[in-house]
Amino acid sequence: MERDFKGVWIPKEVWLDENLTWMEKLLLVEIDSLDKEKGCFASNKYFAEFFQLSPSRISELVSQLVSKGYVTTFLLYDGKQVKQRILTPTVPIRKREQGIRKVEGGYSGKAEDNNTILNNTINNKSINISFDTWWDLYDKKVGSKIKLQSKWNKLTDDQRTQAISHTRQYIIAQPDKQYRKNPDTYFNNESFYDEIIKPKEFNQVPTNKITTQIKLK
Repeated sequence: MERDFKGVWIPKEVWLDENLTWMEKLLLVEIDSLDKEKGCFASNKYFAEFFQLSPSRISELVSQLVSKGYVTTFLLYDGKQVKQRILTPTVPIRKREQGIRKVEGGYSGKAEDNNTILNNTINNKSINISFDTWWDLYDKKVGSKIKLQSKWNKLTDDQRTQAISHTRQYIIAQPDKQYRKNPDTYFNNESFYDEIIKPKEFNQVPTNKITTQIKLK
């Protein structure tokens, strides 16, 4: 699989987690790099070839990441057969490139303006996940962005991480954004702690708190 690779940024909680092996950390980074805001659809065979490991070893590593809470898994079924597996990191790994200006002969350095710095810092405290990351992911741009960003910045790091994880699952369960809660309601009610309710047309068969099987018509 050919794709652009722009480097990664591993958050402190992942880098310093002694409960994660180095191989689990590397796999988590690769899962996140393949996540296009709707989950990672890569198979164990792909990861096995990429890391030069056996598919069974990859299966073990994925299971460990799930059990440790770093990845959630959705299985899409067609009848009794697994049609697709979707892996979703619960901790954002990538750091978006900001203000990179292309110039003749190459790229210039980062061109962060005052707005970028303001958007990622409040009271001299670094924001672990930028508001724009959530705003683009949720994709229902209703209400005052300035007020919503202020609410986002007031959340704790754990709440912002939870909001990203919840939102990724929420948009899978509710792909039609017109039926999603307005962003203001989502924040005011702390809906990122709510249980994900699948539409009736999905026959949901929960296997545990982290892994969910969904049976398609």
